[in-house]
Amino acid sequence: AKRCSKKYRNVWIVAERGVDARDNGYHFYKYVRCNHPEINCYYIIDKNSPDCGRVQKYGNVVNYRSIKHHLLFAVSTHKISTHIFGYSPDILCYNRFQKLGLVKGNRVFLQHGIIMNDIEWMFYPRTKLELFVCGAKPEFEQVKARYGFPEGVVRYLGLCRYDALNNPQQPER
Repeated sequence: AKRCSKKYRNVWIVAERGVDARDNGYHFYKYVRCNHPEINCYYIIDKNSPDCGRVQKYGNVVNYRSIKHHLLFAVSTHKISTHIFGYSPDILCYNRFQKLGLVKGNRVFLQHGIIMNDIEWMFYPRTKLELFVCGAKPEFEQVKARYGFPEGVVRYLGLCRYDALNNPQQPER
Protein backbone atom coordinates (compact mmCIF):
# COMPACT_ATOMS: atom_id res chain seq x y z
CA ALA A 1 0.00 0.00 0.00
CA LYS A 2 1.17 3.53 -0.79
CA ARG A 3 1.96 5.77 2.14
CA CYS A 4 0.00 8.96 2.65
CA SER A 5 1.52 11.99 0.92
CA LYS A 6 3.90 13.95 3.17
CA LYS A 7 1.62 17.02 2.99
CA TYR A 8 -1.09 15.01 4.79
CA ARG A 9 1.11 13.65 7.59
CA ASN A 10 1.35 15.25 11.04
CA VAL A 11 -1.00 18.06 10.03
CA TRP A 12 -1.93 20.89 12.37
CA ILE A 13 -4.97 23.00 11.47
CA VAL A 14 -5.49 26.43 13.01
CA ALA A 15 -8.59 28.61 12.84
CA GLU A 16 -10.63 31.17 14.64
CA ARG A 17 -14.20 30.96 13.34
CA GLY A 18 -13.33 30.17 9.74
CA VAL A 19 -13.96 33.74 8.62
CA ASP A 20 -11.33 35.78 10.46
CA ALA A 21 -7.64 36.06 11.31
CA ARG A 22 -7.01 38.65 14.01
CA ASP A 23 -7.11 36.82 17.30
CA ASN A 24 -5.07 34.17 19.14
CA GLY A 25 -5.40 31.75 16.20
CA TYR A 26 -3.76 34.17 13.79
CA HIS A 27 -0.95 35.06 16.20
CA PHE A 28 -0.30 31.40 17.00
CA TYR A 29 -0.24 30.51 13.28
CA LYS A 30 2.10 33.37 12.44
CA TYR A 31 4.47 32.26 15.22
CA VAL A 32 4.47 28.63 14.08
CA ARG A 33 5.02 29.48 10.39
CA CYS A 34 7.84 31.97 11.16
CA ASN A 35 9.61 29.99 13.89
CA HIS A 36 8.80 26.33 13.17
CA PRO A 37 8.53 25.81 9.40
CA GLU A 38 9.08 22.08 9.98
CA ILE A 39 5.52 21.87 11.40
CA ASN A 40 2.99 20.94 8.72
CA CYS A 41 0.51 23.67 9.69
CA TYR A 42 -2.49 25.07 7.77
CA TYR A 43 -4.75 28.05 8.48
CA ILE A 44 -8.47 27.65 7.76
CA ILE A 45 -10.27 30.80 6.55
CA ASP A 46 -12.93 31.72 4.01
CA LYS A 47 -11.25 32.91 0.81
CA ASN A 48 -13.61 35.93 0.74
CA SER A 49 -12.72 37.07 4.25
CA PRO A 50 -11.14 40.53 4.47
CA ASP A 51 -8.54 38.90 6.76
CA CYS A 52 -7.51 36.21 4.25
CA GLY A 53 -4.60 38.25 2.88
CA ARG A 54 -3.20 38.62 6.39
CA VAL A 55 -2.51 34.87 6.62
CA GLN A 56 -1.78 34.17 2.95
CA LYS A 57 1.68 35.72 3.28
CA TYR A 58 2.56 32.85 5.66
CA GLY A 59 1.34 30.16 3.24
CA ASN A 60 -0.71 26.99 3.69
CA VAL A 61 -4.09 28.74 3.69
CA VAL A 62 -7.12 26.53 3.09
CA ASN A 63 -10.59 27.74 2.17
CA TYR A 64 -13.11 27.23 4.99
CA ARG A 65 -15.57 24.37 4.30
CA SER A 66 -13.75 23.30 1.13
CA ILE A 67 -13.06 19.65 0.28
CA LYS A 68 -9.44 20.20 1.37
CA HIS A 69 -10.67 21.58 4.70
CA HIS A 70 -12.71 18.39 5.27
CA LEU A 71 -9.70 16.27 4.32
CA LEU A 72 -7.28 18.15 6.58
CA PHE A 73 -9.80 18.04 9.43
CA ALA A 74 -9.99 14.26 9.07
CA VAL A 75 -6.20 13.68 8.99
CA SER A 76 -4.99 16.42 11.35
CA THR A 77 -3.11 15.41 14.46
CA HIS A 78 -3.73 18.83 16.08
CA LYS A 79 -6.94 20.86 15.76
CA ILE A 80 -6.33 24.34 17.18
CA SER A 81 -8.86 27.15 17.48
CA THR A 82 -9.92 30.20 19.45
CA HIS A 83 -13.50 28.86 19.47
CA ILE A 84 -14.69 25.39 20.41
CA PHE A 85 -14.78 23.49 17.09
CA GLY A 86 -13.84 26.66 15.17
CA TYR A 87 -11.53 24.47 13.08
CA SER A 88 -14.43 22.27 11.96
CA PRO A 89 -15.96 22.49 8.47
CA ASP A 90 -19.37 21.53 9.96
CA ILE A 91 -19.69 22.11 13.69
CA LEU A 92 -22.96 20.23 14.30
CA CYS A 93 -21.96 17.20 12.22
CA TYR A 94 -18.46 16.87 13.65
CA ASN A 95 -19.65 17.53 17.20
CA ARG A 96 -21.83 14.42 16.83
CA PHE A 97 -18.86 12.52 15.37
CA GLN A 98 -16.74 13.60 18.34
CA LYS A 99 -19.33 12.23 20.79
CA LEU A 100 -19.08 8.89 18.95
CA GLY A 101 -15.28 8.98 19.25
CA LEU A 102 -14.79 9.41 15.50
CA VAL A 103 -12.85 12.70 15.59
CA LYS A 104 -9.17 11.92 15.96
CA GLY A 105 -6.31 14.25 16.85
CA ASN A 106 -5.56 16.58 19.74
CA ARG A 107 -8.09 19.36 20.25
CA VAL A 108 -6.64 22.65 21.49
CA PHE A 109 -8.75 25.57 22.72
CA LEU A 110 -6.66 28.77 22.50
CA GLN A 111 -9.60 30.97 23.55
CA HIS A 112 -10.33 34.50 22.45
CA GLY A 113 -10.71 36.13 25.83
CA ILE A 114 -10.78 35.55 29.56
CA ILE A 115 -13.65 33.47 30.97
CA MET A 116 -15.24 35.18 33.96
CA ASN A 117 -18.39 33.07 34.43
CA ASP A 118 -19.15 29.36 34.25
CA ILE A 119 -19.95 28.23 30.73
CA GLU A 120 -21.61 24.89 31.44
CA TRP A 121 -21.56 23.53 27.88
CA MET A 122 -17.75 23.78 28.03
CA PHE A 123 -17.53 21.57 31.11
CA TYR A 124 -15.92 18.15 30.73
CA PRO A 125 -17.16 15.67 29.45
CA ARG A 126 -19.52 17.74 27.26
CA THR A 127 -16.43 19.31 25.71
CA LYS A 128 -13.37 17.12 25.38
CA LEU A 129 -10.01 18.76 24.83
CA GLU A 130 -6.37 17.87 25.16
CA LEU A 131 -5.39 21.47 25.94
CA PHE A 132 -7.50 24.32 27.36
CA VAL A 133 -5.43 27.53 27.41
CA CYS A 134 -6.12 30.15 30.09
CA GLY A 135 -4.87 33.72 29.93
CA ALA A 136 -5.24 34.84 33.55
CA LYS A 137 -4.37 33.16 36.85
CA PRO A 138 -7.86 33.55 38.46
CA GLU A 139 -9.48 32.18 35.27
CA PHE A 140 -7.08 29.22 35.27
CA GLU A 141 -7.85 28.44 38.90
CA GLN A 142 -11.62 28.62 38.31
CA VAL A 143 -11.60 26.52 35.12
CA LYS A 144 -9.27 23.95 36.67
CA ALA A 145 -11.40 23.66 39.82
CA ARG A 146 -14.89 23.78 38.28
CA TYR A 147 -14.83 22.52 34.67
CA GLY A 148 -13.86 18.92 35.49
CA PHE A 149 -11.12 18.38 32.90
CA PRO A 150 -8.50 15.69 33.59
CA GLU A 151 -5.27 16.83 35.23
CA GLY A 152 -2.93 18.65 32.83
CA VAL A 153 -5.56 19.70 30.25
CA VAL A 154 -6.20 23.18 31.66
CA ARG A 155 -3.02 25.26 31.44
CA TYR A 156 -2.11 28.82 32.35
CA LEU A 157 -0.13 29.77 29.24
CA GLY A 158 -1.38 33.25 28.36
CA LEU A 159 -3.03 34.39 25.15
CA CYS A 160 -1.03 34.49 21.91
CA ARG A 161 -2.31 37.88 20.83
CA TYR A 162 -0.90 39.45 23.99
CA ASP A 163 2.60 38.56 22.78
CA ALA A 164 2.01 40.80 19.76
CA LEU A 165 1.54 43.78 22.10
CA ASN A 166 5.33 43.76 22.65
CA ASN A 167 5.87 44.30 18.92
CA PRO A 168 3.15 46.68 17.82
CA GLN A 169 3.06 47.37 14.10
CA GLN A 170 2.37 50.81 12.79
CA PRO A 171 -1.06 51.09 11.21
CA GLU A 172 -1.11 51.35 7.41
CA ARG A 173 -3.33 54.44 7.54
